Amino acid sequence: MTIQPRAEGTLAAVVVNDEASPWSGELIVRRLTDAGIVLAEHAEQVALPARSTVTVPLPASVSETTNAAAELLRAELTGVRGHWFFAEPRDTRLGAPSLSSSLERVPNGYLLTVTAATLTRDLAVLVDKVDPSARVDDMLITLLPGESATFTVCSEVELDCATLTAPTVLRSANQLMRP
Repeated sequence: MTIQPRAEGTLAAVVVNDEASPWSGELIVRRLTDAGIVLAEHAEQVALPARSTVTVPLPASVSETTNAAAELLRAELTGVRGHWFFAEPRDTRLGAPSLSSSLERVPNGYLLTVTAATLTRDLAVLVDKVDPSARVDDMLITLLPGESATFTVCSEVELDCATLTAPTVLRSANQLMRP
């Protein structure tokens, strides 16, 4: 799911169903502050046949920003999210990441749960830095303040939370802007 500019200067949510079955539900697009406060919302029912796309034009109340440096859009459909920022990272108020984490050992690896105290953009666990044969199930996660993400790390190597959350392993766009 993405949000894209349209030729006439407006924005649209583009939902892609790459599954072999239909996908439907309520698409909710919110304009948020970088603190997670909802400024505007648009909801619309969508139904996608298998392997198809739908483009949903967004109203000005959602797609026009009042502060590009401090606002973003989040589109969500049945738990699948997409984000769009009004400004490039260097032109935003993106601060140093403020994260807490916990680690749980599970068969074949670990569950690493990361909670953001501030907007964290494009969070990634570069697990190959500590185990070249390890794999992680997700990358480039954007978290609003108070939100958490759980990464499944597949590794036979003995790892601890400090190793997996070291600044060279747990990375985000925040670090690129405010090292």
